Amino acid sequence: MFSNRLASHLERGVVGFPTTLASSVGLIMASPVILTVTSGFGMGGDTFALAVLLAFIMMQAQVTTFAEAATLIPTTGSVYDYISCGMGRFFAITGALCAYLIVHIFAGTAETILAGIMALVNFESINAQMAAHQNTWMVGVGMVVIFGLLNAIGVEIFGKVEVVLTFGMWTTLTIFGLCGIFMAPVTHLSGWFGTPLNVSDINGLFGYIGMAMFMFVGCELVTPMAPEIKQAHRTIPRAMALGLLGVASCMFIYGAAINRQVENTVLDAANNVHLLDTPMAIPAFAERVMGHAGQYWLGVGLLLAGCATINTLMAAVPRIIYGMALDGALPRFLTWLHPRFKTPVIAIAIGVAIPCLHAWYLNGDLDRIVPLILAAVCAWGVAYLLVTLSV
Repeated sequence: MFSNRLASHLERGVVGFPTTLASSVGLIMASPVILTVTSGFGMGGDTFALAVLLAFIMMQAQVTTFAEAATLIPTTGSVYDYISCGMGRFFAITGALCAYLIVHIFAGTAETILAGIMALVNFESINAQMAAHQNTWMVGVGMVVIFGLLNAIGVEIFGKVEVVLTFGMWTTLTIFGLCGIFMAPVTHLSGWFGTPLNVSDINGLFGYIGMAMFMFVGCELVTPMAPEIKQAHRTIPRAMALGLLGVASCMFIYGAAINRQVENTVLDAANNVHLLDTPMAIPAFAERVMGHAGQYWLGVGLLLAGCATINTLMAAVPRIIYGMALDGALPRFLTWLHPRFKTPVIAIAIGVAIPCLHAWYLNGDLDRIVPLILAAVCAWGVAYLLVTLSV
């Protein structure tokens, strides 16, 4: 009886494999991730490349856990429902808050602040005008509001937008990366990705692995859409595994290219800040590969990256809030659906308000980005551990 109901449930849905794959890739390739990759390859070279490979293997193992859980329990509650079945409601509420609501406060805010900054740095005149008033982060706030409205209209609209955004962003980074690899390098490299491999410093290697893990966390955010995904038992595991492979391939290509084409000069000797540690490395790389036109193209690509990430967040986080409210873990008013579009509009409004208000409170301060990312990774780690123990 249960197996028949489960099979019929998994067969329904309006979201196909392309949208599921795009959602998985779109969330991972966020603006903070691209900046982390740029800095990581600049500092660690081949050692960071090894860390990325190890992180990729670990995350492939992790997504099998989420894929199995999403197949057995295809609900909007996602992590909350998975942990609830295995460890009870207390740990379920703790895990869900750590995995998504707390992460949304930190990582969602970091993406909101960086989305506009990473894109506009390639448009000198616009960036100069907005930076003068210290409001480049407002671009990200506008994106959050727009994609919140799109997700309130319906998941079909979300799917069409997400596929276009993700394809444009991934293709742009890959093309620039391949061009940078095949062009004559302007830097002298002792390794394929920069500095040669060094495994004698174990603490340093573990630090790079921690940075690399941030590149892949979040691909499981497709699981809250399981009730709306066609044949979720097949689509979700394939989309997450292929999404991780696509992101890793793109980042390896991009990391090798930017180290070949951008000299990692010292910008602030007192604080040990290099060019590849800052967003300014992006326009330098784009101009080297394709001139001024390349700056605009890569700027659009980074804008698409921010849009894809925010679009996925606005689809997934509200549905988790909705799923928890259905089970009574959150107030019942969060279960209200729009009478026409059947979307959890109150939960979506909360999902929009969290990063916007936090970014406004921080006034878009870039110095707060790293602590936000570290806090998000710690919260993600707690949730991953609880889900693994439950499954």
